[in-house]
Amino acid sequence: MVLDHLHLHPATQSSSHLIPCLSSYFSTTLRHPPQLHLLSYLFDSDSLLYNLKLWYLNSEPLASATTLCLALSVLCWFVSELTGNVSQVDRLWTFLPVFYSFHFFNLASKSDIRMTLVLICQIAWSLRLTTNSIRRGFFDFSKEDYRWEVLRKRIPGWQMKLINLTFIAFIQNLLLLATSLPQYLLYTTQFHVTKYPTHPLNVLDGLITLVFFSILALEMVADNQQQNFQTTKHVSSTVSESHHSPVALKRGFLTSGLFKHSRHPNFACEQLTWYIIYAFTLSATIPGELFGELCACSSIRVAMGELVPYVLNYSIISPIAMSTLFYASTLFTESISASKYPAYVDYQKTTDMFWPPLTLLRRAVLRVWWSERKRTMIMEKVFGQDVDPKMI
Repeated sequence: MVLDHLHLHPATQSSSHLIPCLSSYFSTTLRHPPQLHLLSYLFDSDSLLYNLKLWYLNSEPLASATTLCLALSVLCWFVSELTGNVSQVDRLWTFLPVFYSFHFFNLASKSDIRMTLVLICQIAWSLRLTTNSIRRGFFDFSKEDYRWEVLRKRIPGWQMKLINLTFIAFIQNLLLLATSLPQYLLYTTQFHVTKYPTHPLNVLDGLITLVFFSILALEMVADNQQQNFQTTKHVSSTVSESHHSPVALKRGFLTSGLFKHSRHPNFACEQLTWYIIYAFTLSATIPGELFGELCACSSIRVAMGELVPYVLNYSIISPIAMSTLFYASTLFTESISASKYPAYVDYQKTTDMFWPPLTLLRRAVLRVWWSERKRTMIMEKVFGQDVDPKMI
């Protein structure tokens, strides 16, 4: 191998911190040794808060975060069963990733500018999502995501209870904890003395941050376009003042603006934000020498082989898990939309679920597969009579 003299930073390997912590979680958190024994801290003294603080400071940070995650999962499940409203985790979604990120940032033994930057990005993400959630009424405790009611009607009651216990209460909370894996990896780099230490903040971090806020701004645009359309559709008094035609409102779903290029541009941006957060771990751990040798490498296959171990650090679990969640939930959401709006199936044929480049590819294939008459008819049905001829 060209770069045999380079070694992975120990913190990037799951065997250094992640796996040992998780594999010993129950023994160290609930049983022994005494200094990490949560139950002994709870019951051996008069001051509950003091004991919780002591346990928190003495525990491995991922272990204490996991304990909180599991406690919240149980609480969400209990409240949802008590109230019949399973949207409890939805109300935690806007701030738990920031809480977990701050948890690792706060316990770091020394100030880390990159961890600070990650936290700032996640706070900005949280502010956008919280604002949008308030606007849509998600913090009204009497309201529930409409999709859960649809699901109740499709499956037996016992299956809904099982889904609530497993996916809604526990898996979603674990996914929220997983969003902090990049920050946890950066945190653990402080405990290793290695020939190739993490890099100080550099130009790549600046570029990553710029891309993050650009994607976040694009997501806000998509949120506003969707919210304005839905508000106009449901409030008839504003139709005459709307930028949307009566035909578009009657169609029932948005196909203009960013939604001309993606069926869910806001979801696409949301997924990208987690890949960008993960990218901070690459900026920290990939040796600078690697890039020079990659440029000099005559074999692309060998070059990529050298890069892969750095790219596949365990924090990539975070964005991949989020992408999986968004893909699965969007499939369900679109099954509802397709049953409500006749033209939605044609929208699915002409526009990709998330990614605009795949929309271009899809439409290029349709130009070959469909006749011009059929293309024109479908495009006008989905995008209106004033559809851009270049789209046909």
